[in-house]
Amino acid sequence: MLEYALFAAILIMTVVGTFLYNAIVHDPLLAGFTNYLIVVYLVFLALAFGQLNCLHRKRVLVGISLANARGSLSLAEPRP
Repeated sequence: MLEYALFAAILIMTVVGTFLYNAIVHDPLLAGFTNYLIVVYLVFLALAFGQLNCLHRKRVLVGISLANARGSLSLAEPRP
């Protein structure tokens, strides 16, 4: 469930960032915030994808431990 929230947050942040970037670029008084907006967006993406990677690794480890407990050698992805 958390994966879907992170994917939705990434999508929403991308849309909002696009609109803000277009608004800031066309206003000469706000043009200095362009770099700030880009840095905030990239940091957000790094954190979100880091969390997704962490969740994926936990899911794979649970699947491997369940497969070992059952005595099978399959490394199939566990069901969500």
